[in-house]
Amino acid sequence: MPTEQMLEISKEFIWFNINMLSWNKEYVEKGCNINGKTLSTANELTLRQFHTLFVIHHFCINTVSGLSETLHISKSSLSLTIGGLVKDGYLLAEKPTADEDQRKVYFSLTEKGQQSLRKMLDQVICNVANFFEVFSKEDLDRLQNAFHDLNQIFISGGNQHA
Repeated sequence: MPTEQMLEISKEFIWFNINMLSWNKEYVEKGCNINGKTLSTANELTLRQFHTLFVIHHFCINTVSGLSETLHISKSSLSLTIGGLVKDGYLLAEKPTADEDQRKVYFSLTEKGQQSLRKMLDQVICNVANFFEVFSKEDLDRLQNAFHDLNQIFISGGNQHA
């Protein structure tokens, strides 16, 4: 049974997530191409395309099923995104080996995909860094430590011994 403190932390965490949605639109998504209408001249990728390339590259999840589960996007919708990325030269579709399920297709980033991902990630990092310009050195140090600690908690799934 959750304690009063756990319930209060849960409420704060939910509000944090809600606030992050708005913050992400301002600092992360503003560099994305929105339905062919680029908000920034730096990138041609949509947010979904960026997320797809990022997950394939950084987490080595390279099948429609794996990507669908990780990104919480239906396989049919994700297949359209991936099809466009393959057609536009960002992804390479690879057939399975003879002893594997022949319905599976594996995806990897092409050189163009790697360059576009790097370019967009650099832009996102710059956009986010602009947010932190107004903070003092002490506040930046506290935030850096807090983000590190939070990342470790989420990576470990809450298991302090991981």
